[in-house]
Amino acid sequence: MFLLLNMALAVPLQMTQQGRIMDNNGAALAGTHVVTFSIYDDLNAGNKEWEEILVVSFTNGYYAAVLGTDEQNNPLDSSVLESYPLFLELTIDSNNPMSPRHPIQSAPFAQIAGVAESVNGGTVRADSVHINSTQVIDGTGSWVGQPITVDWSQLTGVPQYISDGDDNTQLSESEVETYITNGGIDLDATSSINGETLIGTPQSCTAGQVLVYQGNDLWACTNLNTMFDSDGDGYAAWDDCDDNDATSGSKIGDQDCDGIPTAQDCNDNDASSTTISTDADCDGVLTALDCNDNNASLGAQSNDADCDGYITADDCDDFDSTSNNKINDADCDGYITADDCNDNDSAIYPFAGDIYNDGVDSDCDGFDCSATSDGSTYFAYCNVSYTWQEAQTACQDAGYDGLATILDGGENGFLQTLLADFAGNPWIGFTDTVSEGNWGWVSNYGVSFINWNSGEPNNSGNNEDCGHFLGSGSTSYGYWNDALCSNPYTMICERR
Repeated sequence: MFLLLNMALAVPLQMTQQGRIMDNNGAALAGTHVVTFSIYDDLNAGNKEWEEILVVSFTNGYYAAVLGTDEQNNPLDSSVLESYPLFLELTIDSNNPMSPRHPIQSAPFAQIAGVAESVNGGTVRADSVHINSTQVIDGTGSWVGQPITVDWSQLTGVPQYISDGDDNTQLSESEVETYITNGGIDLDATSSINGETLIGTPQSCTAGQVLVYQGNDLWACTNLNTMFDSDGDGYAAWDDCDDNDATSGSKIGDQDCDGIPTAQDCNDNDASSTTISTDADCDGVLTALDCNDNNASLGAQSNDADCDGYITADDCDDFDSTSNNKINDADCDGYITADDCNDNDSAIYPFAGDIYNDGVDSDCDGFDCSATSDGSTYFAYCNVSYTWQEAQTACQDAGYDGLATILDGGENGFLQTLLADFAGNPWIGFTDTVSEGNWGWVSNYGVSFINWNSGEPNNSGNNEDCGHFLGSGSTSYGYWNDALCSNPYTMICERR
């Protein structure tokens, strides 16, 4: 930050101040801010000599402002500037003043003015003095002008005591001073100096006492200890919690006078603050009510019953610390917003179950399926047609493990119930594409159950390598058949 004085044909009453300001993180200040410009007569403390508040525009931290524009109501004139050295302090918005203050340096006009400044109560240096074109004092300091003559007849108001031409009827000042310094004088009680009455003082006080003015022209001797320690407890008034109570403590070691030593006080400037013995992390919540009294960032049980870091209003279940919070699971269905296709409806979430052709994708798989769980596995019959490989990919893209694996008769019967209203012949994850005649599940589960239809698999045409489930439209409903992998069939997806 730097300061410049504005240049003109005479010493101006305004100053241009410009600079660059960065925040604590090193980022340049930008936009419009309220800046308070204050001039002090000291680098760190001192008196405030002048102040002006301006709205200043910042660009990449740079700014420029003209100080002293209000010359009528808040002038920045010589009565301020002649008190140098001066220091400029800036305050941005409602922040603390910037530190350190910057000295106000002189510019060419101020340097020229500085030469003439010594005239005011100071020294004048000149080769000679002229009045108009006539020299009155020469270079040696001798008066060379017209002689100064005074005619007594021109004088008026001549005192009576010298009107007779006699000037020795009154003592001179030096004579008076000589008489006074050689002995004391006794003045009348009504004597005054410059209109102020002279007040006498009592005789000398005893050791440990000082004179104290009592008013009404009266003085009295007072014990020094009484002045600074009224209750006589040994603590000076400024260090005493109550200087009228000898039983009160000292502010030394207990600044807020709450009876708690500084080392045990959470805030020794606040008498109502908690103590470390009852509030270890000094967060204002007593230990018995604090979720973690060693971590001030954790709240109180009164507004976070399960102490999971989320207040009751934001917690889906404030008695279950494993439950989600409404910040990332607005409908509290157990699935965070990023994984929930509708975070405003708790009935819609991944694998929630789905009803075919109801117009609602309840399980967030992107399909209109008939889907539900048998208690251990989530199965979805989706009434869209794909080749076997397309169906496997579509299931995985929708969040499933892949095409269905049927491990026992119970799962086979469950699928019969799920497909009761559908005549399609959906693909399942059974194939012998890896090794002809060696059928296995694409999920890599072992083959513990098979339910081929009579005469199947027959590998008709020597290229039927993918298995599918015979739908309710077949007389062999619930049994399996091998088929060309390129056939367009519906599909059954699963998530275990």
